[in-house]
Amino acid sequence: MDLSVTIGYHTCALTTTDSLRCWGSNSHGESTVPGDLGSISQVRAGFSSTCVVTTTGSLRCWGLNGNGQVDVPSDLGTVSQVSLGDVHTCALTTAGSLRCWGGNIYGDMAIPSDLGTVNQVSAGNRHTCAVTMAGSLRCWGDNRFGQSSVPSDLGGVKPGQCG
Repeated sequence: MDLSVTIGYHTCALTTTDSLRCWGSNSHGESTVPGDLGSISQVRAGFSSTCVVTTTGSLRCWGLNGNGQVDVPSDLGTVSQVSLGDVHTCALTTAGSLRCWGGNIYGDMAIPSDLGTVNQVSAGNRHTCAVTMAGSLRCWGDNRFGQSSVPSDLGGVKPGQCG
């Protein structure tokens, strides 16, 4: 089961029978699962929005869209992962490039030009972090609590182990 719980007020789970279920707050339609999703490989619940990656690599998002965070770019292509922040969404394409859209108030979508290929993304409340193919962790955006300052002695990060 793929389970996604966030700082918002709803939860989504992909069951062992490949059914997507969401519950909790539905004030922006974030818990109303579209009937035409098809097979799903990943689900992520954001503050008041939800996104899924289908088994064909398509990305579908719904819910609160005050900053365009559920407007999937038409030229995105196929994706392997998605992560939702408070007002922004980031997706990792199957080619390893990172794309973000939505609100950029704190520089949370300001992807470093020298980032290179990525194997994981984690969008936070006002910041974003990514693990590169070389295993280094890079973060950007709001840093009021030190959340974007990667410790200099961190070393390599295992793929899928950043959140």
